[in-house]
Amino acid sequence: MKICRVSEEVYAQTIQQSHSTFKSFPQRKEFVDGELKKYVELSNISLSEVDDVKKVAHQHQHNHWEVKQDMDCYLTDNPYIGWLLHLKGVPFVFDYIDMYSLMVSREFENDEEKYTFTRYCETMSVKYCIGLILQSGDLERQFSDVKVPKQVIPNGVDIERFKSTIVPKSEKFRLVFVGKITEWYASLQNVCEAVRGLDVEFKVIGDGGLRKEIEEKSPPNVEFVGAVPYEDVPKWMNSADVCMFCVDDGSPVVIGEYCACGKPIITLKGKIEWLLKNSENGLLVYDTAQEFRQAIITMKDDERLRTECSDANRVLSERLDWKVLVKRYADFIKECVTREAV
Repeated sequence: MKICRVSEEVYAQTIQQSHSTFKSFPQRKEFVDGELKKYVELSNISLSEVDDVKKVAHQHQHNHWEVKQDMDCYLTDNPYIGWLLHLKGVPFVFDYIDMYSLMVSREFENDEEKYTFTRYCETMSVKYCIGLILQSGDLERQFSDVKVPKQVIPNGVDIERFKSTIVPKSEKFRLVFVGKITEWYASLQNVCEAVRGLDVEFKVIGDGGLRKEIEEKSPPNVEFVGAVPYEDVPKWMNSADVCMFCVDDGSPVVIGEYCACGKPIITLKGKIEWLLKNSENGLLVYDTAQEFRQAIITMKDDERLRTECSDANRVLSERLDWKVLVKRYADFIKECVTREAV
């Protein structure tokens, strides 16, 4: 079966600000495509930045780029591209990997045109695709009424890179956060405030436009490490007693990585509750400094809870192995193409 992924060269910059958490960070597409080639004949078309995509779309200049006529199906995780594939009249599977318009509204607060265009494109992509891959059970509930084949395939983890290893331990109880420091991650400031006065140390791995503002307000037991090489990320995770996350998201890549390293997790209640269970995988809290603080104290004082969460998360990471998930990914695409051909 011949599949062609259509992507955008600077997709991450069109949806989020361009600050890199790591010096080099593979996205879902890179993880998936490496394995997907084992199951289908995969090729790639890469378009230019979103302004050019918008120009093509608004002017309906469909010949701006050529589709390959011998493809069985196209594949994209970009709502702008999804709309263009619909305008081209070709079958495509849409991998719904982000809360696109919500993210735009956070990251580009005053750009109404960008929000409206993004919302329209994601709606059209969902409506006209021949198959919808959803990255979380929360999204599955949101799209329960959509009459296209659906499959929940969360973000996975490279279990060969991320695993539990012994690293030198700090004398203090250590918390570690890995992620961007942008508007999407603004709740990080509540975590920083939560550790004020506690006998813990908090290491923040990542960078972004809000770093300076949050760092200036943070207590002395918070250290902003900045961006690190991707190969060093597992070392930082393994140095933690507990890993922190502060985005209400259904399937962040970093959650699977925390799990594979066998770390208890403190994160937000909400969209992630289809995957993580309170007191089983960690502690789920409301987005306040007080709630984060109490969860940190509870985890610090309860070694048995930490051990139980650690064991449960290692088991969970086996289900999130990219090799396992991509087999389901390939099978679903084949089913969609077969159904469309009938």
